[in-house]
Amino acid sequence: MEKPAKEGALSKEPLSPADNEKLVEVDDLDTKITYAGTWNAHDNGWHESETADSSASLTFKGTGISLIAGTRGWGGSCNVYIDGVLQGTASFKGEDGEEQAIFTKTGLANKEHTVKITVIEGWNYLDRFEYTAVN
Repeated sequence: MEKPAKEGALSKEPLSPADNEKLVEVDDLDTKITYAGTWNAHDNGWHESETADSSASLTFKGTGISLIAGTRGWGGSCNVYIDGVLQGTASFKGEDGEEQAIFTKTGLANKEHTVKITVIEGWNYLDRFEYTAVN
């Protein structure tokens, strides 16, 4: 079993761009997101999967990344990788509610990164990724 990276743990705080940064949103239907395995696209504006090892990934240039989605009582969990390194586990379990940051990772070097989520169990959702890009 892989051990998560120790520095800069995942949080659920929304991204807050610095003065020299902008927030970039990448919608779940954007072709920049690569889906593998079994995912269902909803007209309401999100993708979902409950198939273990299904994944969604995005390559971006920036200093922070968030996955934005809703939580559900039957929500599951996923592993979060950045640049191939396990960062931790994120949960979609909670009260049925508004979209929120399921995970956020900040403090990344301002260079190209790849974020990947991999379904562990239960329902996983993806409405959009948000990342901070330096102006």
